Amino acid sequence: FTHLVGFRPLRRKAHDQLRKAGFQVTILTRAGNNHSFPASVHVAHVDYESLDSLTHALHGQDAVVSTLASVAITVQLHLVETAARAHVKRFIPSEFGSNTLHEKSAALPVFADKVKVQAALKKEASSSGLTYTLICNGPFLDWGIAVGFIMNLKGKSIDLFDGGDRYFSATNLATIGNAVAGVLHHPEETKNRAVYVHDTVTTQKKLSAFGKKATADKLGEWKENIVSIDELYQQGWAELKKPQPNPDGFIFNFLKTSIWGYGYGSHFEHTDNALLGIKEISDAELEEEINGLAKQCTLLDRASNMKANEQSQVRAVTSFAAAPITVKVTDSAYSEPAGQLQGVPELVEHTGREADALSAAELRNNMPLRVCKPSRGMKLNTFFTCLLYMAAAVVEAAPQNSSEAAASRQIIQWQRQYNRYIGDTIKKRKTGGTKDKIIFRQEWGSLSFQQRIEYTNAVQCLAKKRPLSLKTDVPGARNHYDDFVAQHIKVAPNRLFFPFHRYYVHLYEKALREECGYRGTQPYWDWSLSWQDPAHGTVFDGSPTSMGGNGKLIPNSTATNITAFSINLILPPTTGGSYVQHGPFKEGTFTVNLGPAVFNPNAHGNGLGYNPRCIKRDISTVWAANTRPTYVLYQLTACGDDFGCFGAVTEALNGTHTGGHYTFGGDPGFDPYASAGDPMLFLHHAQVDRLWTIWQALNPSVGTKQIYGTETAFNSPPSPNVTLTMDLDFGILAPKQKVGTVLSSVDGPFCYAYI
Repeated sequence: FTHLVGFRPLRRKAHDQLRKAGFQVTILTRAGNNHSFPASVHVAHVDYESLDSLTHALHGQDAVVSTLASVAITVQLHLVETAARAHVKRFIPSEFGSNTLHEKSAALPVFADKVKVQAALKKEASSSGLTYTLICNGPFLDWGIAVGFIMNLKGKSIDLFDGGDRYFSATNLATIGNAVAGVLHHPEETKNRAVYVHDTVTTQKKLSAFGKKATADKLGEWKENIVSIDELYQQGWAELKKPQPNPDGFIFNFLKTSIWGYGYGSHFEHTDNALLGIKEISDAELEEEINGLAKQCTLLDRASNMKANEQSQVRAVTSFAAAPITVKVTDSAYSEPAGQLQGVPELVEHTGREADALSAAELRNNMPLRVCKPSRGMKLNTFFTCLLYMAAAVVEAAPQNSSEAAASRQIIQWQRQYNRYIGDTIKKRKTGGTKDKIIFRQEWGSLSFQQRIEYTNAVQCLAKKRPLSLKTDVPGARNHYDDFVAQHIKVAPNRLFFPFHRYYVHLYEKALREECGYRGTQPYWDWSLSWQDPAHGTVFDGSPTSMGGNGKLIPNSTATNITAFSINLILPPTTGGSYVQHGPFKEGTFTVNLGPAVFNPNAHGNGLGYNPRCIKRDISTVWAANTRPTYVLYQLTACGDDFGCFGAVTEALNGTHTGGHYTFGGDPGFDPYASAGDPMLFLHHAQVDRLWTIWQALNPSVGTKQIYGTETAFNSPPSPNVTLTMDLDFGILAPKQKVGTVLSSVDGPFCYAYI
C-alpha cells in the first residue's frame, strides 16, 4: 500500500504509474474538503497540523510518497515524524530535482528546506524503523520546455549558460512516476540512499538546435543568448541580501546555477535506470518530443507572458473559450469532477496542466496561479464564477475542524452570491461603475510573491513622499503616509464606521497607485484563513513577501491599558510586544511618527505630535480566535437585514473587527485611533469592507440604503443620529463625501469588488 500526498504537477504522473504498477493508493486531503476523487482511490481526510491526525491516517501504510512543494517544509517535517510514529516502512520525500546530495548544490539557499528534510529522515532512519529514498532526476524535461524554463519555443529563444556546452541530466514527469514505482519494487536496493534517474543526458546547444528546427515555420529568428552562470549566481546573492528581496531575482538564479553551473553534480554519470526499469531516450526521440511541444505553443512561458501583459495580476496565462464550456473542479490534478460548472472559462496555465481547479495548497504556496481576465464579448457572470473558484481555493487552504470547515464552505457560497450580485449590478451599465472599469481586490495569500513585494514597496514609497498636512495642524507629520494616520486619529471618535473606512481605504489605494506607481489593488487579509496560527500565515510569517512578522518577545512585560469610547480595556502581553524583527516593516525600515492617542500619549496629548519609533507587534491567538470562520458566519447571519445590528456584532469587543486589530496589536496597533500607523490596518479594514459588501449582497433590497448609529462612536458623548446626507470628512486627503454616495462599492466614486 502506498500513501501519496501533495499537490504539485508531478502528483498525477506518480499516481498513474503507481496504479499501473499494482500499488493501492491513498490520497491525503485536508479535513473538511468535500471534493470527489476517482473511485479506485482511497481518500484520508487529515489535519496536516495535527501529529495525531496524520499518525492515524498513516497507520498501516507501507510507504509515503510526498510531492509537496518544497516551501511546505513544516508539513513535510510533520509527515516524516508521523510516518515514523505510524511504523511506515519507506518515505520518499519531495526531492525530485537537482542533485542536492552534491555539496555545492546543497549549499544553495533554495535547497535549504530539502536539506532539512534529508536530515530529519536520516535521524529517523537511525532511531526508528523508517527508511527513505531520495530521487534525483534533474530538471523536468517536458514541463521545463513547455513553460519556457529550459528554452522558449514560443519566443524562439534559449539562454545558453556559459555557452551551453555542459552536459546535464533531465527527466520527463512520467519517468519520475516510473522511478517512484521502481523504488517501491526494490526496497532493499534503494534503502536509505539517493537514486539517480534521467531520460537523457544532453546539452543546451543540442536542445537549441532541435528547438530551432522545430520552430522553423514560425515567424522570427531563433535567438541564442549567452549568459554567465557566475553573474547569475552573484546577482542571486545580491538580490537575496536586499532588505526587500524579489524572489524572482534569486530563486531561478540559484535553480539554474544548480542545473547548468560547473561542478554542481547535474550530470548523472552513474544512474539507477537499469535497477528501476527506466530506458533512456535517443536523440531522435528527444527531437520528436521537442517537435511535439513546439506544436503546443498555446502554453506561454511565464517571462514572455509577464512582459506581454503588465496588467496581469498573477503569474499565469489565461485564455477564454469563445463559447461557455464545462470545467471540472477538483482538489488535485485528477479529472473526476466535484461538480461541473457551466459557463466557466477555460483556463490555460503556463504549467501545462489541464483546466482543472487550482488547488488550495498551490495558492498558499505561491505556485503559478490562474487569473480570470475579462475578454471582449465574454459573459460577466462567467467571469465572476471564475473569480469565485480562485477565492474558494484560498478559503479551503486553512486547516479547520468540522464546524469551522462547514462555516468556510458557507462563506464561499455567499461569496458566490456576492459575485452574482455585483455581476448583475454592472453588466448592463454604460456609465459609472461598469464591467470595463471594475478592479478586483485579492486576499494577501493569493497574490504572487512579486505582487506582495510591489505592494509593500509602494507603502514604503508613500512614507517617503512629502506630507500635505500643515505643521500647525499635525505637528508630527513627516511624510504623506502620516497624513492618512492623522486623519484616522481625528475621525476615530466619530460614528460612520463602515462608510468612513470604505472611502478611507479607497483613498489610500488611490494614493499607492497614482503617487507610487503601484499597479495592483488594495489586498485584504482574510483573518479566518490563519486564525489558528496567525504568526505563520502569509501575512505575518516575517518573510520578504509578508507584511512583517511579530515583535520581539519582551520577558515579564506588563499589560497595556486602553481607555476609549468610555471603555477601559486591559490587554495582557502575549507572544511579542517589542519591535518587528523580520519582513518589509522590520525595525529600522519603517517609522511610525504619530500616536499613540489613547494609551501612553505623547507630549502633545492628542496623538498628532512627533513621536518617531518603529512598529511593535504582539501577535495573539486569543484575539485571533474571534476571527474564526464560525464568528464570520455569525457576523453575516445574526442580524438579517438590520444594518445597525450587523454593525454592532462586527464592532463588539468579541467581534471580528476588534479581533483582527488585536491579533497583531502592539504599538500603534493597540490604539484604535492611531492604529493606521501600522500598514496592516488597511489590509484589515479591506477585509471588514469585504464582509460588508457580502452582507449587502445577501440583503440587496436594503444593503446599500441603510446607515445606523449616532455621530459619535458608541454614542459617547451623546450625539444626533447619522443620516445619508451627512458629510464624511477626509481633511486634506480629499473633499467631503455624502454618506449616501459611498454605500455601494460599484457606485459613486467606486468600482471595485472582492475576489
